[in-house]
Amino acid sequence: MTTIHEVMKDAGADFNVRYRAAGYESDYSGTHIPTTFKAGTERYQYKWVIREDTNETLGLVGGQYPEERNYNYLADIAEEYFPDTAHSVKLLADGKRIAISQRIYDAREIGTSEFTRGDMIQPTLVWISSFDGSWATKAHNMMLRFFCTNQLGVGNSLFTVRHTKNHVPTLEARAKILEGHKAWVDNYTSQANALVEAPFTTEQMNHFIKMLVPDPKPNPARPYAYDVRSWRPVIEKREGIIKKWEDELGHMAMGNKWLAYNAVQSFNQHEQGKGDRSEEKSLLRALDDKLAFSNKALKMLNNSITE
Repeated sequence: MTTIHEVMKDAGADFNVRYRAAGYESDYSGTHIPTTFKAGTERYQYKWVIREDTNETLGLVGGQYPEERNYNYLADIAEEYFPDTAHSVKLLADGKRIAISQRIYDAREIGTSEFTRGDMIQPTLVWISSFDGSWATKAHNMMLRFFCTNQLGVGNSLFTVRHTKNHVPTLEARAKILEGHKAWVDNYTSQANALVEAPFTTEQMNHFIKMLVPDPKPNPARPYAYDVRSWRPVIEKREGIIKKWEDELGHMAMGNKWLAYNAVQSFNQHEQGKGDRSEEKSLLRALDDKLAFSNKALKMLNNSITE
């Protein structure tokens, strides 16, 4: 079986870093290195993290930030807990961040009837860390959808450890991660099965979108005027989601709430907002917990099933 370290090497994530004290320029006496004193020990207040193979600066961190030489410590933890489950390694922002994914469980087909079965979802355990201080070292639940390779959901952190190689994996911690991962996967799969069995028409979808993206509040100073600045983002969201709904529906006359959720989720992850819409940016949106809009849609759709 392929190990995480081998996948990491193939992804170019096996580079080393070095640390250099960060200083500032003074008009009076040249470069200064700020320091802080604690318990009689002098430490640099800040230090640069520099990639050795490219000399690129990956981040500016505090003086007590543990000086890991590479991302091997994260691969060691993941491999120790769940060997022979390596799937992929994503190096993000030119090495500032990393995401290591493992697949402990096989993909699941959702839907129970012949009219709803066929869509596949893949439970994934994702380990993240960074050299720029933006991410702590954590393990997250994630669900992927084969149809469009979307990161459908990211659960709360299952595991958090200081950015240090001194962490010692334990059977207790492994059992806790595995238990939390299975519970989240089972719950998510149950929700997906309920959504896919709930019919949903385009008329219902239009009504749902208007509830999800309500009309802007009127301007008291101009109650009868059309406020372009208020309406433009509302219209753009509604039109963007309905386009995704049409893509999900394809040639089918009737959709379901699973397709409705995926239309919103796909828009939220890939289309919403301006700027970079690359695969890397989409993954970062998911891992940085910036999918509140699609989470709201999922909650609304689930509530309407149980009511």
